[in-house]
Amino acid sequence: MNIVLKDKKSDFIKYVIVAFAAISLFCLSYNIFKTPVAKNSMLSYLKEIQDINNSCKVFIKDNTLDYNKALKNIPALKENLNKVKETTNISSETQLQAYTDAINNNILIYEQIELMLKNPMAKDNSISVANLKNYYDTANSNYSLLVKDANILGELSTAIKLTNNYCLDKSNTKKVDKIQSEQNEIFVTTLDTFVSSFNDLKSTDLLEIVSKARNNEMTYELALSELDNHISKFSTLCSELKKLSIPNGAVKSYEKLNLSIDEYGNYLESFKHGLSMEKVYSKNEKKSKKMSNALYDNSKSYLDNCNEYYSKFLSFYKEYKSKYL
Repeated sequence: MNIVLKDKKSDFIKYVIVAFAAISLFCLSYNIFKTPVAKNSMLSYLKEIQDINNSCKVFIKDNTLDYNKALKNIPALKENLNKVKETTNISSETQLQAYTDAINNNILIYEQIELMLKNPMAKDNSISVANLKNYYDTANSNYSLLVKDANILGELSTAIKLTNNYCLDKSNTKKVDKIQSEQNEIFVTTLDTFVSSFNDLKSTDLLEIVSKARNNEMTYELALSELDNHISKFSTLCSELKKLSIPNGAVKSYEKLNLSIDEYGNYLESFKHGLSMEKVYSKNEKKSKKMSNALYDNSKSYLDNCNEYYSKFLSFYKEYKSKYL
């Protein structure tokens, strides 16, 4: 019986010891995790830096960088990092070196972002992007030497990505604008040449050819030959125009020009038909001048339409040049 009681007493003592040890360990752990980071300790410096980096969220919304807010807030972020750097007191040379390299490159990140946002279409943007990556990697690796898996750079990685995207978009827009500007210049140069040549053609009074044929100053065969030369010049002019690439802003004016050209082509076809018929009737002594003139009534209608469309074209074209050149 004494043996049994002795064993039970021994077991109870062991239980009390184990329970006490467990409670003590819990209390110790609880106190460690609940104790705030000591001021002017390495962790306090890093926590302050992390908060500064996370505050760059103020110029990031819906995965988009707010250009104006970024330029407004970045100087303050750099200043805050410099303040932390100046007030740091670290005795360990190894830690101090890692800390200094980390925060210096952290500041360089903001300086590089600021420069890129101020000149997003710079020719050396690829160098700037490489610099950002180098500053980030250097800062991150040195912060990792001081504390593991703490992500001290925080939201700064998102700011870097969005800055790169912003500059890339601006650069692409610049390239597109340059291409469009070159297209506009080529279009205007070519079309100005066409307008000058077309004006010369339109200013030719084909009725003078008819008058000369009627007055026996030239034969109807020669009159038709001169008309064919005129038609050939017009066809060549139109062929050159068809090769032209039309910028978006010039579509309206080009449409009016095409309508004018079509009507002028109809005019020439109708006029040639009238001259050919007059040649047939030229030996008919009963023909009257009024009857001969009537052969060109349709062609005159086409020419009137041509001039109407051409006038609208010139108006749209003038507007286009003032806007895009």
